[in-house]
Amino acid sequence: MKTYSNFHKNIYMFCGRLRMALAALLCLLAFSQARAWGETTSYVLDAPAEKYWGTVNNSGTYAFSGPAKTLTFQAQRTTIWGVSSNGNFYAQYSTDGGASWTDAMSIDLPNRSQWYDFTCEIPANANAVRFESRFGATGYKYVRNVRVSRGTTLSTTTQRLDFGTQDMGASKTLTATVSFNNTTYDQQITGTSTDPRFSVTPIGVGATGQTAVSITYRSDTPGNHTATVTLDMNGVSVDIPVSGTSLPLFHFAASAQKIYDHGTVSTQVEPMLRGEVSTTQMQTPATFTAVPHADATFQGWYSDPSHTQLLSADPAYTATLTNSQYGSTASLTLYAWFKKNQTLSWVEEGVNLNLIKGGSVSSAATASSGLAPEYASGNPAVLSVDGSGLVSALEDTGEPITITVSQPGNDEFNAATPLTRTFAIVVLSKEITLSGTDATVTIPDVVYDKVTLQRTLKAGFSTIALPFATTVADLVGPAYDASQDWVAQLSLVTYNARDGYSLYFRQVPDGRLEANQPYVLHLGAPVENPVLTDILVLAPKATERMVGDWKMVSNFSPALDMEGRYGVVNADGALKQGAAGSSLNALTAYLVGPSGGQARAHFMDEATGLRQPAWDTPLGRQRYNLMGQRVGRHSRGIVLQRGADGTLRKMVVR
Repeated sequence: MKTYSNFHKNIYMFCGRLRMALAALLCLLAFSQARAWGETTSYVLDAPAEKYWGTVNNSGTYAFSGPAKTLTFQAQRTTIWGVSSNGNFYAQYSTDGGASWTDAMSIDLPNRSQWYDFTCEIPANANAVRFESRFGATGYKYVRNVRVSRGTTLSTTTQRLDFGTQDMGASKTLTATVSFNNTTYDQQITGTSTDPRFSVTPIGVGATGQTAVSITYRSDTPGNHTATVTLDMNGVSVDIPVSGTSLPLFHFAASAQKIYDHGTVSTQVEPMLRGEVSTTQMQTPATFTAVPHADATFQGWYSDPSHTQLLSADPAYTATLTNSQYGSTASLTLYAWFKKNQTLSWVEEGVNLNLIKGGSVSSAATASSGLAPEYASGNPAVLSVDGSGLVSALEDTGEPITITVSQPGNDEFNAATPLTRTFAIVVLSKEITLSGTDATVTIPDVVYDKVTLQRTLKAGFSTIALPFATTVADLVGPAYDASQDWVAQLSLVTYNARDGYSLYFRQVPDGRLEANQPYVLHLGAPVENPVLTDILVLAPKATERMVGDWKMVSNFSPALDMEGRYGVVNADGALKQGAAGSSLNALTAYLVGPSGGQARAHFMDEATGLRQPAWDTPLGRQRYNLMGQRVGRHSRGIVLQRGADGTLRKMVVR
């Protein structure tokens, strides 16, 4: 038995490893360049079998360009000097050209000199493969016949195909641009559609590239058609939305010896059939028949395009011509006249059919033909209707009145079936109650004999907004005192960093309140549920009065959320910002200003300038100029001094 010294063993192992390193280097140089598919279905990534030693990967990197699908190879391992080693053998792939690797499969490779076949899936975006052993250093590992098969992809840059409007019976072909990669070289792109009017012409393609696929729309029935076309290649598919519109055709044919061309009904009812018949060919009378259509009514056969010379109005759509009708002419032109049907529909279905005197509502209709509808009232003196369909109640007789809408048609369209609506003329009770907890006025723009404002107007300051015009004197009644009972509007806003915002409210002359406007109200004594007579009540409308960064808004919503908004909260006219959960009744007003700032109110009249400032908390003895601005204690001139009891007095500081 031959033995080896340690020296010989070391020399032997060194030479073996040198051979492996040289082989790995050659392999790395051979396969480091990325391969392109070309017109092939797989890459052959190595030539001879590779033999390497140890746990490091000496097989090099097999680079290629995607899309990939399957990695196949053969591998074996052998033992040196009868020493076994354990562990797995790994196939790996990379999607970044070899910068990082992912295991594709783990193999418990038997320890014997025999080739084994292996197959594993790799992702379409893979662009390199390699092999790695993770078992002992003894023994050789071999890899050969490394291949990567091509993956199948199909995509399109065509987002949608619109075939437009076609005559019924015509066809139109458009193309969609698709890109593809095949697992086999010679494949077809085929297609199906959810609507048989759209069809796909199959096309053969190679391994990779871009092509145009033809899609045809054939209009066989009138109307708008939409569908989804699905293109398929080797098990992968892509969808393309398609659409097209088909115009109706009316076809005619002669039953004589000669068959004539089909014609088309146009919107102007132009000649639709031109048939020439020689008098020498007429052995018997010739009968012409028009083909019926569901959306039109046959009027008759005519010998002139203006359809004044009727030849036949036979309901069987036929016209029989004798030799005498031809006379001496060599040919004759016939005209079949059809009228299209039309329908009427209401623009709004759920209109209010209860009207009061002076009230109106739109009861417009449209015709499918596009022609203008015509309106009529059963009693124009009580209920009128204009050409736009606006219905107005002229009297409150309480009787129901019917309006009718029709469309008589023209040379192209038949008359439409009329539509009717019956309106009830409501007689009002002339009285209304407006409440701060339910301020909805359902019948606006009505003069009421009696209006009750269900609200206690408190003494001192509060806010008010009403859907009708009135005066403070009318609200208060006989106890009205002009010095105590008045309204004011936001007039001026100033700001300084120390005191924040000052809001100035100026009295309204004559104490007049306009409809839907926001005001601050001041009363000397409370007023319970004031009643007014002969009042025009309007639709409540939130109205803003803007001054600088602040605005005062009228409120007609019960339980308005006041979080972040300002309101007058006590008889002194203090401004408070609403906290979470606070609310405000209707028929009132509120203020909105910059967030985070403190604000105080000042009320002015023409005589004294500043009447009274109000703020969130007492500020002690403060001084203001005649514009309501706070001044220092050493300011000279005429100033307003607030006393400990809250009253204001003018004084001169020298």
